[in-house]
Amino acid sequence: MQAQHARQPLRRSTCANVAPTPYGAMKDEDAFASEVSSLLFKVYRSAGSIEASVLSRQHDTDISLSDSRVIITVGRLAFRTGSRINVSELACACDVTVPSATSSVNRLVTKGLLRKEPDERDGRCVNIMLTRTGEKIYRIHVLFHLNMASRLAEGLSPSEREALLAGIHRLADFYHDVEMERV
Repeated sequence: MQAQHARQPLRRSTCANVAPTPYGAMKDEDAFASEVSSLLFKVYRSAGSIEASVLSRQHDTDISLSDSRVIITVGRLAFRTGSRINVSELACACDVTVPSATSSVNRLVTKGLLRKEPDERDGRCVNIMLTRTGEKIYRIHVLFHLNMASRLAEGLSPSEREALLAGIHRLADFYHDVEMERV
């Protein structure tokens, strides 16, 4: 009988002195769940602040995490659908109140990242659009995420990529389910 030597992914340790161990060597599901939870916490904690920092550095503009979310939301609608967005739609998309969205928009208009224009069909509404600088920041965001995805998938086999996508889809479904329970 020939021994099978399947390549097993390594678990990265948070301690410098501890060598990574194959997941197969983990004692139980609790250890795996704990490791995943710890890694997700680290990623969530740092991802937003790192991205806001990258965006700020690129354009020498102070951009907070909430500012970047507004820019990204407006940019997605503008570039993916070609549509415009008003403050109420922005508030809904960002899951914030209309006054909070209005405050964010006004702050970003002052920074020169957004501009407001009256709606051609309804003079009571104001459409929000990215300025050229806002567009550049949005494009940097897109490139940042493409680079992140490339680095994450680098060196993975097609089956490992499928497993990674399946795991991320499950995570997204989990958050969606929790969000639906809140409503």
